[in-house]
Amino acid sequence: MPPKAAPFTIYAVSLRDVNMVRLLLQANATVAHLLDDNGLSAIHIAASKDYTEVIREILCHCPDATELTDGDGNTFLHVAAKKGATAVVKLVLSNPLFIHSINETNHEGNTPLHVAAMNHNIEIVQLLLSHSIVNKNVINCKGLTPLDVALSIDASKFGFIRTTMIKAFRSADTRFGLRRMDIMMYDDQGSLEEELDRHRAMTNNLALVAVLIATVTFAAAFTLPGGYNSDDNNQGQGMAILAKKLVFKVFLISNTIAMTSSIFVTFLLIYSSSPDYSSSPERDLRMGVIIIAMRFVQVALGGMLVAFSMGIYVVVVSQCSWLAYLICGMTISVPIIVWTLDDIIWAHWLKQKGT
Repeated sequence: MPPKAAPFTIYAVSLRDVNMVRLLLQANATVAHLLDDNGLSAIHIAASKDYTEVIREILCHCPDATELTDGDGNTFLHVAAKKGATAVVKLVLSNPLFIHSINETNHEGNTPLHVAAMNHNIEIVQLLLSHSIVNKNVINCKGLTPLDVALSIDASKFGFIRTTMIKAFRSADTRFGLRRMDIMMYDDQGSLEEELDRHRAMTNNLALVAVLIATVTFAAAFTLPGGYNSDDNNQGQGMAILAKKLVFKVFLISNTIAMTSSIFVTFLLIYSSSPDYSSSPERDLRMGVIIIAMRFVQVALGGMLVAFSMGIYVVVVSQCSWLAYLICGMTISVPIIVWTLDDIIWAHWLKQKGT
């Protein structure tokens, strides 16, 4: 088949068209070896997009495609580690046929584990470290092991990622390369004060948000939607008018969840405000507390959103149902929009990082 068939294979892979890829490979399996203008083969493109079904199809017709490298000597697993293609990495680790690709090095001596650490892909690093077949202490051409690469991450920009990744490497019994320990200790001490400042800022922000949520939800508990029964001749005087409605009960439960979660966060941050950062366990404890606090703040925000929508719904639906449904829909859309924007921002950041 003439070389111009290569773009068709690449296009079919990029479009995730498994049927087209199958037809092209059935006609001539060698098209899997053809490269695009950037020196990437079809399996590299599939790995960068995390298309495991396409990779299976390619390897079904061309098993030696696992040995293909780009201009920098990267195999498809290197590309997957760089792009954060979790499904592809899981496929490789679960198939004995790919054993030789796991510790393959590129022209700079980097294994996929090196590449994952360089590109801050924590999930890929954890996956690779969890398998005994992965050589965790390969030294690249610069004399760096994957742990050295993780240690070289800019702490001022990626402090949390750096800390989490180093912790994962240390728990996997990895080693440093040939480096002077006095220089390593000096580097760690230099970043300690910056790490302390970041932890303080995160703690203060979380505490502020938690206090605001607690204040709002506490006030909402005593200004109930629908008001109170003020009829002097009624035995239910002073009771909530809408107390028997299911939506009102949902309002109370979600408001209580939001308030108790925010109060828990406040006490948790106060408890963990120890100034001692001289030891690694203290720093790990503070980071663990911050992660837990962030989760409970998310729970509190979710509870507050539900309480708000239910409070509006219960007092409006009987008079204007469309408005009640609209407000509930707008409230529900808030976390969806946040998650979508988060994915877009991360995708853009990874794209910029990869260029």
